[in-house]
Amino acid sequence: MKAFSMRISAGIIALAALVFILACSPPSGNINQNQNVAGNSNKTVMALNACKVPSNSAMHAANILNRLKGEINSGDLADNLKPDPASVNGTFTIEVQQAKGKNYFEAYVKGEVRGDDNLKILSDILNNYQNDTDCLRVAYFLEDLNAPNNPSGYKWSSCEYPLHVCPSGECCQIEPNETPGLSPTPTPTPNPVAKQDASSDSNKKANSNK
Repeated sequence: MKAFSMRISAGIIALAALVFILACSPPSGNINQNQNVAGNSNKTVMALNACKVPSNSAMHAANILNRLKGEINSGDLADNLKPDPASVNGTFTIEVQQAKGKNYFEAYVKGEVRGDDNLKILSDILNNYQNDTDCLRVAYFLEDLNAPNNPSGYKWSSCEYPLHVCPSGECCQIEPNETPGLSPTPTPTPNPVAKQDASSDSNKKANSNK
């Protein structure tokens, strides 16, 4: 009987030790999550300076486009880039021009970007041209291969939220078309109840004067 009691006691002690060890061990998932958060918080953001307007904007845009196409054609996106909008090969085209009335340049990606990683690959390539020399600050994604190069569709810009791209190519605190410190004066909303009461008072006065 004494031996049996000692076995039970030993089993209880072993079980308590196991529970204690499991309770004190940090879950591996939380460790990985914290590492990811730390990695995201250390993200490096490129400082964007004002763009210098080149002497020949069309030539500058053509130079950016040629190098863009060269990078695309030398990687996994080569089969997706169409030589021209009418071609049956590929899924998208890309064009570059100076933004109207602004110092920076913008790209127009037209058609479809297909595949799990291909959109990320394309965005990484576009990011290489944000520098002060190229000043590619904005890209538009349009489904229509023959769409004109006017700002529309899905817009990607170099500035981190909540900043916006200034006409100079720097990042602004406000929308480019807004004026700092000025906001429209709110117009009071008409009160239909007040109007009804006023009309009722006018009718009463008119009736009393009869």
